[in-house]
Amino acid sequence: MSRLSSPAFVGSALVAGALAPMLAHLTWRPIAAALGAVPPDTAGLVSWLAVPVALAAAALSARRDRRMPGGIEAALGAAVGGALVGAAAAIISLAMVGLVTWALVPRMARALPAEPVRPWALGLWSLSALLATVVSADLATYLGDPWASGHGFHWDPFLHRHLCFTAYMHACELLAAGADNIYDLARIPDFGGTLPSSAASMAPFTLDRYGYPPQFLLVPMGLRALVPDFMAQRALWTTGNALFFAWLLWRAAQWVGPRSGATLRAFAPLLWLLGGVVYQTGNVQFVVFGLGLVAMMAFDEGRDRTGGLLLAWVTLAKIAPGLLGVLLLMQRRWRAAGWTVAWALVLSGLSLWAMGWAPFEDFLAYHLPKIASGEAYDFLDDSPDRILENLAPFSLPFKAGLMGIDLDPWRWAPWVAKAFTVGVFGVTLWAGRRRLDRRGHLALWSLLLTLAALRSPMSPGYLVAGVLLALILAGSEGHGVKGWVLGGLLFAAMMAATPTVPGGLTLGRVLLGQAVMYGAMAWLLLRRWPALDPAHAPHRLGDDPAARGGPPP
Repeated sequence: MSRLSSPAFVGSALVAGALAPMLAHLTWRPIAAALGAVPPDTAGLVSWLAVPVALAAAALSARRDRRMPGGIEAALGAAVGGALVGAAAAIISLAMVGLVTWALVPRMARALPAEPVRPWALGLWSLSALLATVVSADLATYLGDPWASGHGFHWDPFLHRHLCFTAYMHACELLAAGADNIYDLARIPDFGGTLPSSAASMAPFTLDRYGYPPQFLLVPMGLRALVPDFMAQRALWTTGNALFFAWLLWRAAQWVGPRSGATLRAFAPLLWLLGGVVYQTGNVQFVVFGLGLVAMMAFDEGRDRTGGLLLAWVTLAKIAPGLLGVLLLMQRRWRAAGWTVAWALVLSGLSLWAMGWAPFEDFLAYHLPKIASGEAYDFLDDSPDRILENLAPFSLPFKAGLMGIDLDPWRWAPWVAKAFTVGVFGVTLWAGRRRLDRRGHLALWSLLLTLAALRSPMSPGYLVAGVLLALILAGSEGHGVKGWVLGGLLFAAMMAATPTVPGGLTLGRVLLGQAVMYGAMAWLLLRRWPALDPAHAPHRLGDDPAARGGPPP
C-alpha cells in the first residue's frame, strides 16, 4: 500500500472537515423525523461536532499508511468521544460522518498528484478551507433546523424564508391530490402571505412558484415517496446540493488534467462558498449546471449512455441545457445525440405514466407562453432591487427605466431575450467547430451553460459561478505575476459588482457587474486555449474514437 504524501493528506482531511457538517445534516433530520422526535437546539451541536469527528476519522485512516503523532490522535479521539453525547439521530449521523471520512480521505489523497507543494501555498489554501468549514457549519445548522436563529443568510428577510424547493414539493402535493394545473399562479400567495392548506407543512417558508417541465418532478416525487416529512426532505435536498457541487469540483479537477486540475483545486473552496445562497434556497441550478458538465465529460470518455441520461434529464428539467445537444449535433456526435433522445423519451414516458397528460398540456398551453412573454415572472419589476438583482438581458429595458428611459419594458424585454437567444445559438454553432483540450472544453461547456441560463427572464447573480470556473481554468496557464494580478482584478470586479446576494445594490454597480461578466464571457469564448497537458491533446469530441463509442481512454 502506497504511503500518503503529507500535503495530499492534509488537503483531503481539510476538505472532509469542511464538508462534514453538510454530510451530518444529510441524515440527521431524516433520522430524527423517522424516530419521531427532533430534539430542539441540536442542529448547531451536530454541525460543529461533525468537524472534529471527521478530522479524527481522517487521522485514524492515516494509520493504515503511517503513524501520526500520538498527541494528535489522542486529542482527536477525545473529540469522537465527546460526539457520543446527544440524541440517537445525532450519534448515528456523526458515526456516518466518521465512517465516510475514514473510507474516503486516503482514497482522495492517493488520487492527488504526488508533487511538492510550497508551504505558503498550502497555508493559504488551508485558510480558505477553514473559512469554508466555518461557513459550512453555520449554514448546515440552518439547513438542518429552519428555526435555528442567527444562521445562514438570516440578515435578509427574503433569503431567510424563501425556498425554491417549496415549489417542487408543492407541485408533487398537487399532483398527488389530483389538483388542476400545477402552474396556476393564483395558488401562490404573496411573499409572507398565508400558506394554502396544501403547503401548510412548509411553514415557516413562503411558497414559491413551480415553473419547470413536468419531467423534472420525477426526482422530487421519488424523494416524497421515500421521506414523508417536509423538513427532512429539505435537509436532504439542500445538503445534497452542497455535497454534489463539492464532488463536481473534485471530479472536474481530476478530469481536466494535472496542471489545470491543481489550479481548480486551489480555488475550489472559494468557488464552493459562492453557492451558499443556492444551497440555502434549495435551487436546482447548480445541480443542473454540474450534471450538464458531467454529461459532456462522459461523452468525451466514450460513455454515451451515461452522458445521454444526464443530458436528457437536465434538458427536460430546465430546457436551456439542451444547448449542449446542439453542440453534439455540430460535432456529428450521432450516437451521443441518439442516446440523449432515447433517454429523453424514456423519462418522458415515465413522467406520463406517473402524472398523466394534464401537466404536460398545462405546461405547453398555459405556462410556456407565460415564460416567453415574461408574465410568469411578473414579480420582476416589483421593486428596484428586483430589477437590479437580475443579470438576464431580459432585465435591460427595466434597468433603462431606472435611468429614466421609458422603453415600455414588458414590450421590449421579450424581444431583447429573443435576440440574445439567436446570438447564443450562433455562438454554439461556432463553438462546435473548435478543437480544444479538456481544459478548453470544460471552460466552453461552462460558458455555454451560463449563456443558456441567462436566456431566462430571471437570472440571479449566482450564475457568475460558471464564468468564474472558466476564468480559473484560464488562470492555470500562469503567465507570471502580471497575468495573475489581471485575473485577480477581473475576479474581484465580478464578485464586487455582481449581485450574488440581494441587498446593498446600486444601478451603477450592477451595470458594471453585467458589463464585466458579459465582457469576460466574450473574451473567454474567443481566446485561444493552448493545451497544457500532453495527455489531453486538442480535439473535437467527434474526432476521438473513444468518444464515438469505443472503450474509454
